[in-house]
This record gives sequence, structure tokens and C-alpha cells, in this order.
Amino acid sequence: GNYVAVADTYNGLYIVECKDKKNPQKICRLSFTDWRGNAAAITGLAIGKGVIYVGVSGGVGYFALMCPDAYPSEDVKGTPPANASFRDPYPTRSGHFRAWKPKSQAPVRDVAAHGDIVFAACSYGGLAILKKGGKAGLQQIAEGPMPYAGGVKVCGDILWVAEGFGGLGAYKIGKNGAL
Repeated sequence: GNYVAVADTYNGLYIVECKDKKNPQKICRLSFTDWRGNAAAITGLAIGKGVIYVGVSGGVGYFALMCPDAYPSEDVKGTPPANASFRDPYPTRSGHFRAWKPKSQAPVRDVAAHGDIVFAACSYGGLAILKKGGKAGLQQIAEGPMPYAGGVKVCGDILWVAEGFGGLGAYKIGKNGAL
């Protein structure tokens, strides 16, 4: 078709007319807010025959938007993964950069460094405590005590962690990143 549904996290859902590939046109934008009035992110999008399904964060929910002209693209269908925890290896050359991936399938939302220790906020994967150096570049040496970490900042020897509904945590950084 000539239309594309684009989920742009906190910026909302866009419907774009792409008949002229060199000059796509935004047809509409639908954004969401949580119960506090804060922007809520679109976390999932699926297209079915006559419907656009949208998942929204912050307890906002899941929506089925009736759209008679919607249909799933035929050229991007594949088979579902047999092992959901499988990850493709990063094709990296050690001279360029090194990559670290969380144990769980959770996105890294923020990082902060304290000397040779790196704190990675891995959303629902919690807090990963990493040590810089060695062959791998980064090695996980511990985990934080919180189940959710959305952001991290270091000020002096204090690690500040945005813990979602758990609030804001302040932790004294000890030897080798111990909290």
C-alpha cells in the first residue's frame, strides 16, 4: 500500500503516506499520556487486516484502532523465533568497539561511569555493574538490588538510580562498584 504506520516511542504513532518515496507526507499523529499527563511511549505495534494494534507504556494499555484500509505487509513475514532469548552476535571488529549485552532480553536505557566501573540501567533487567578492561572490554561483575532501573547518574561516590515505580534510589558506591 501507500501508507505506513510508524511507532516513534514517546513521539506517538504516525501514519505516513509514502506514494512518493522521495517526499513522504505525515497524514496524522496520535500521542498518548499516562494518568499523570506525562507522555507515554508506544512499546508495540502490529498491523492486522482492518486494524492497527498499539501497546502503550505507563499503564495506559493496548488499543485496537479500526482502520478498514490496514493490512499486514506480505513481504516482511518470517517464522517466529523458536528461542526467544536467542540473540544474533554483533559483527564487531575489536579495533573499532566492543559490545556488552545484558543477561536478560532488556534494553540498556542509560549508563554512568565511576572510575573503571560502569553502571548500566537495563529497564526490567535491573542494574548491571560492569568493570572496564580485559579482552571483552566490559565484564559484568554484579547486579544491583532493584528489579527495575530506567536511568543512572553518578555524583561523587553516590549512584542515583531511577527505579520506576520504586522511586529514586541513592546508593553509596563501594570498592569494585559494590552498593
